[in-house]
Amino acid sequence: MLSRTRQVGFTLTEMLITLALMAIVLALAVPNFSVWLMNHQIRNAADTAMASLQLARAEAIRTNSLVRVSIDSTGKIWTVNTLQSDCSTVSQTLQQKNFAEDAPKVTITRTPSTVTNVTFNGLGRVMDGTTTTCSGVVALTQLNFDVTTIAAADSKDMRITLQTGGALKLCDPNVTSSTDPRKC
Repeated sequence: MLSRTRQVGFTLTEMLITLALMAIVLALAVPNFSVWLMNHQIRNAADTAMASLQLARAEAIRTNSLVRVSIDSTGKIWTVNTLQSDCSTVSQTLQQKNFAEDAPKVTITRTPSTVTNVTFNGLGRVMDGTTTTCSGVVALTQLNFDVTTIAAADSKDMRITLQTGGALKLCDPNVTSSTDPRKC
């Protein structure tokens, strides 16, 4: 007698059901992934900006000189330079970052909006209009990082606050609890 062996495998129906379930799962996951990706870009841009500001402050203290972080009008290109004592002549470029490459959809806004640079003196303090050198410099007080393409409730905006004493803080402007250390 001939014995028949049954072949083991997937039927066409089983394969179609599996593909349909995978399509449903992907359709549910893609919007959440987009929000996660945008929030990751916000965090990355804020961390990179914070690192640039900390580099400028540390270099100003280390060399006891003036160091400026210049921000272009779009807020996307940052340059860290050491300055001569006249505050206008660049001695050396330490770093240049382009946020448009890593975080193209992140919007960076400055307060006050007309200020395009931050200058640290040899003590690591943010220079403002009350200092005797570089008079007329208005101090930048905060930088906001957000994405306008996702809903405000889903967005994990970030803020860097700069104080005249040189302290820098990376915080979340949406946190309202006074006991939360992420609060601005």
